[in-house]
Amino acid sequence: RRGRAQEAEEVLREMLSSPGIEPNVKSFNSVINAWSKSEADDAPERCKRLLDDMTHLASSTNNKDLTPNTVTYNTVIDAYARRGRAQEAEEVLREMLSSPGIEPNVKSFNSVINAWSKSEADDAPERCKRL
Repeated sequence: RRGRAQEAEEVLREMLSSPGIEPNVKSFNSVINAWSKSEADDAPERCKRLLDDMTHLASSTNNKDLTPNTVTYNTVIDAYARRGRAQEAEEVLREMLSSPGIEPNVKSFNSVINAWSKSEADDAPERCKRL
């Protein structure tokens, strides 16, 4: 299952290094989505790295077409949440909340709450309430 996400990321990286071909938020979101659905152990980290790459590229090139959006963040949050990694999911949500122009939606919060609800952490109920 890792193969398709890896192939998609390789195509995206080729696009980034090819003159005249400019990926946009949809290009990145497609690859992030492929990783989030992948069964690879490092899938959430791959999603987060792509999110970080987008943020850096949008900032360094001043290309607003590369700015992560709500879908981008929700997909990364979900990649962590579906694997029971509530802490990381919440960290991405908090990053989203501090990003100008990006508004979390019900899915953003529900994914994190769902991850905490399945967590065995003693403070999980309190973490949900604080959201």
